[in-house]
Amino acid sequence: MVDTSYLILNLSSILFVVITGYLTYRFSYSLKKYKIMSLDYLVAIFGLLFLSGIAVLLQTFFHDRIWIFYNYEGISSPVAYSIVRNLGTLSMIFIYILAEHILNERANIIRASILTSSISVYMLNMFYYQNTKKLILVSDVLPFARDTRLDELAYDLIWLLSLYLILYAYIQQYKISVNSIYRQKIKLIIIAISIFDILYIYEFLEHFLNIRDIDFIIFSAPTMIIFGVIYLKTPNFSYYVPSNVSFLQISTIDGHLIYSADLRKSDISKDYLTNVSLSSINTLLSEVIDADSSKNKLKSINFDHGTIIFETVGEFIAILFVDKSSKILRRSMKYLIHEFVKKYEDQIQSKLNGVLLNDFKNVEELISRCIPMIESKLLYKPIIT
Repeated sequence: MVDTSYLILNLSSILFVVITGYLTYRFSYSLKKYKIMSLDYLVAIFGLLFLSGIAVLLQTFFHDRIWIFYNYEGISSPVAYSIVRNLGTLSMIFIYILAEHILNERANIIRASILTSSISVYMLNMFYYQNTKKLILVSDVLPFARDTRLDELAYDLIWLLSLYLILYAYIQQYKISVNSIYRQKIKLIIIAISIFDILYIYEFLEHFLNIRDIDFIIFSAPTMIIFGVIYLKTPNFSYYVPSNVSFLQISTIDGHLIYSADLRKSDISKDYLTNVSLSSINTLLSEVIDADSSKNKLKSINFDHGTIIFETVGEFIAILFVDKSSKILRRSMKYLIHEFVKKYEDQIQSKLNGVLLNDFKNVEELISRCIPMIESKLLYKPIIT
């Protein structure tokens, strides 16, 4: 039996989520052929959003006829019995991973512990219910709380952690941005996610205060639309990371320098890393590259209040000097190598054959497209080693 009042109230927003999720998923997937690998986050997030919307529709009409739905009996069942909630949890985990990859190379231990603990509680309540046919309530653990399900509290913690972490990641991006266009886009995302976060606090407080329940799907749709549209209109935006990049170098793995540039706004002490790198590049690369496998033996080196990071694609290696490394930044380095080698294939071959070239045309445009937070200024020309 279909709940007509529920259907009328939510059908339009559910369809909105289904269509938005599907279109963003399809566009993201089609753009991946251009090697914009960070779009796999959007493929996962919006693919799950699309499936969540479909699951809600199927659950509304076929709750008693499809086995995957009829085990879930609302507040009297574990949250893990709900396919819709499970898909929502997975989408938030992907948002959490995206945020961690923007901010760091490795997940923060405290945040990761909160996430894994919440997931454990989420699953524990399901196993407890299967053995006892009873649910653990929040009030069983916290006497001042309401009689809501403990796994639902864990579910909301997963959402809050993921939403506030992605908001923090975008705030960090905004603070370091030098590009006015990107600042506008980031500001719009920050506003959208902030509204979502504030409203989700209301959802969380339902475990402790006797307040009216609201359906978060209604206020999540606008955030997801803004999030998807910005990333799809500017695919390389997915490489925007809160890091100061001072120096860039692209070489072959056997030590031939292809391109190098100082990327700082100031000319002060621009030679200190360049001279070190040029004078010892063969020694450095022999330590970084495994001669048998052409893979990085060494991922990074701490140097002068920053980090030198290395990333290899095929026969080429990119070297960056940054204040802080991150997973997304490493992806952007791979993206840069792919695009650089594709665009300057003839120039690279000529250079390797000993022909002196004065410049790589429009290289700064390529750099700022692949690593868009860089406002680069070429302070010296490429040098043949």
